[in-house]
Amino acid sequence: MTPSIRRTVSLLASLSALSATSAADAQPVSLNSEGIGQVLIYPYYTTRAGWTTLLSIVNNDSANGKAVKVRFLEGKNGASVASFNLFLAPDDIWTGAVVPGSSEAKGAQLVSNDDSCTFPSFRPLQTLIATPPPSIEFSNQTYLADGDSPALRTIDRTREGYVEVIEMASIPYSQAAPSPLMQQIFVYNRNGHELAPCSSLNDTDLSKYSEQILPPSGGLSGAATLFNVVGGASAEFTPTALTGFWLTSSVVSIPPTMTASTSQLPNLSSGGNTTAQYIYDGKTHISKFNRSVDAVSATLMATELLGEHAYTADGVIGTTWLVTSPTKRFYTQVTPSAPFARAWDGTNGTACEDISFVSADRNAFIDTRVPDSGTRPPEPLKGFCFVSGTLSFGGVNQDGGELLFGSLNTIRAGEFNAGRPGTQNGGNVVMFAGKEGGKTRLKPSSSLAALTSASGSVTSVDVATGQLTTVFGSHTLYGHPMIGVAVTQSSFKTGNPQQNYASGFRLQSIRRITTP
Repeated sequence: MTPSIRRTVSLLASLSALSATSAADAQPVSLNSEGIGQVLIYPYYTTRAGWTTLLSIVNNDSANGKAVKVRFLEGKNGASVASFNLFLAPDDIWTGAVVPGSSEAKGAQLVSNDDSCTFPSFRPLQTLIATPPPSIEFSNQTYLADGDSPALRTIDRTREGYVEVIEMASIPYSQAAPSPLMQQIFVYNRNGHELAPCSSLNDTDLSKYSEQILPPSGGLSGAATLFNVVGGASAEFTPTALTGFWLTSSVVSIPPTMTASTSQLPNLSSGGNTTAQYIYDGKTHISKFNRSVDAVSATLMATELLGEHAYTADGVIGTTWLVTSPTKRFYTQVTPSAPFARAWDGTNGTACEDISFVSADRNAFIDTRVPDSGTRPPEPLKGFCFVSGTLSFGGVNQDGGELLFGSLNTIRAGEFNAGRPGTQNGGNVVMFAGKEGGKTRLKPSSSLAALTSASGSVTSVDVATGQLTTVFGSHTLYGHPMIGVAVTQSSFKTGNPQQNYASGFRLQSIRRITTP
């Protein structure tokens, strides 16, 4: 046997042993690079400044249906403002849109003409198409009793936030002998797919279906489009997908549980899986935490978010970052805990975290640093103050909102530098005209911005020998659990025909981990 063959055999044997070990335990929580998983997180929705948000949820499983919790959370403190149960047939797709309410007294609302079964139902009297389409109005009920100031209890908070989609159960399907539950959500006849009846589904007593469902198996994906009819622009992005969210293995498994559509469960702390996995410095890290929400946070931890931006002082071209910390609400209520430093302030409506920015123009002529002091007391609207917020590279509009989306949850990083909003050169005119735009790094800078595991392992492969080496010990991940999308709009003409354009792309994240 040649040395190269021996190395290959040794590597395969080591990988087989590692695979066998992993099979005995639950699959760790991890990011799915293909965008398919048990959990989807859409980092932003909005109905401000003429924008609406189009959503799709796809079941890529050809053999099983899905019971899915869809929840919309407002951006300031992550309170639930709308939720519904979605039942997807195999290979089914659901679509809907978050649009402004029918009057100023109403918040955002969700409309859909899709025929997938939902609770509450979008199909009154079982009609497939309705004019206007059926809707679910967003509500402020979940934060009315929080003790916040009256200004924070208004319906306006529902107009921007983020979305989480959590698979609750997998529903096996056999066309020859479909279960009663599957017959409700998926009907075939000789001509193909008919409109599912949905009529006998019981949203208040979903336990009656426990014998017809299996644990979540993944396969969800989706997309979102920020769409502005008046502004003549749209920008698309895909959600962040998590696999291994639920604790399921040959040893232990959390039974699938379908909750009523209004239930606050399941949420991102409900999976029960306390183990997370990620790649760092070319090595596989597996970290064991005491709480399942920490494992979810670990997969999203970023020492910094970075990306490009475009900006011109005349406002024709501008970029806004949409940044969300999906698990922040589990660390900032009453008493803050790492990786976050400050609790929710119900008077000012913030939970501001220390951040710093490094922003350079596209030819590196300007390197503007806009640091946030790590020792200052918390101040309203200074720092990363919200669960879901925006970072504008321009200024603010006449209402004090961010320029592109009119967001009121704006980071306003430039206020740390001579009180100027925006981050393009700290709000100053750039040194050389035409050199606007460039790159920026957003960095959590608090000393508490870190998450430490109870135990863990780091596995690396020696390329020369093909041998696996594993080192055991706890891990410390630095930064915050955060994800983001950058949207750039070019507005050249608002008349008819319009000549406005927009594009969206995911922000990159950088990890920093210390190990034994």
